[in-house]
Amino acid sequence: MQQRKPKTISEISDEIKTYLSTRLEYFRLKTIEKTAKIMADILSSFLLLFFILIAFLAASITLAFYLSAIWGSYTLGFGAASLLFLTISILVLLSKQELEYRIGSISVKRYFDRHCIDGQNTET
Repeated sequence: MQQRKPKTISEISDEIKTYLSTRLEYFRLKTIEKTAKIMADILSSFLLLFFILIAFLAASITLAFYLSAIWGSYTLGFGAASLLFLTISILVLLSKQELEYRIGSISVKRYFDRHCIDGQNTET
């Protein structure tokens, strides 16, 4: 059996420095990876929201023109569409706290589903 030669203090110090440097680099790279994933997730969510908003705007204008054609008056058609959206806005305003809670819960659950395994961080 081969005997191990005891290490000197300077060798141990060098190994500790190398280990700490490697761990620091690992932590830095994991942080960059997490940040990139989260930023990509946020950006894709905002793009999706933007296109949904554009589609909703087009549908709203289409509805207003359709109602105008049915009633024969642009004023009545656009007024009815405006009243519909005002009613929806008031309902959303009244249930704002519940909506904030649900959206927050969905956002947190989505983050953990995408970036963690079984409730534990994937950094290990």
